[in-house]
Amino acid sequence: MTHLQKIVEYARSMSHRTCRPEHEHWRYGSFYEVVLAHGRVFEPAPLPDTVYPALPGHCFQAAAILSDLHGMAYVEGLALLPDAQTVIEHAWCTTWLGQVVDPSLGGNTAAAYLGIAFTLQFRHQAVARTGNRWPVLLADQDGGRSPTRDILEHGLPDAATVPLVGTPLASPVQPASTNPPSTPDPRAWLGFTATGAYDGPWPATLGAPPPGEETRNFTPARPH
Repeated sequence: MTHLQKIVEYARSMSHRTCRPEHEHWRYGSFYEVVLAHGRVFEPAPLPDTVYPALPGHCFQAAAILSDLHGMAYVEGLALLPDAQTVIEHAWCTTWLGQVVDPSLGGNTAAAYLGIAFTLQFRHQAVARTGNRWPVLLADQDGGRSPTRDILEHGLPDAATVPLVGTPLASPVQPASTNPPSTPDPRAWLGFTATGAYDGPWPATLGAPPPGEETRNFTPARPH
């Protein structure tokens, strides 16, 4: 079984376990169904030298901050840990070539990633409704009018996700890459730095920029 298949099988198993009869008329029965329906495959890559590892257990906050600071797309979904046995609910960032920038695994990278890239505007609106709790898909699934409940009931809004980032999950038998994790593709320069940070005005595909960031360029030092 490939790394990607392990994530898909885990998501299917958890989807069956978490499905509730009272939600049978909802669009999706669980977070896992959303990821299976909309998730895209992202390529594991070493953490760039310009990004410091975050403290364990803070993946959602770390990915959100990294996205805000560098204009990278924020992703929530599932990751297969380096032991190739354990699947976790996780958040990370991605370059525009679909390569993972994951600050939350102690400088390591997971074996495989399947997730949904959200626009900055949708993410900010979603977390604001939960008292600025960081996760979009995992926040208060059972209580209140959370973004997750709205997504489960009605589906993802059209403007919620970043298009054309990552590889579509064509089928559960799609093979995961057997190559070692790559370094961020140097073709990301000039439009994007090698870390995936945007070198220019705020990327329109992310949605509206944060207040005060409309004209500022995101130009971290080019890695050597």
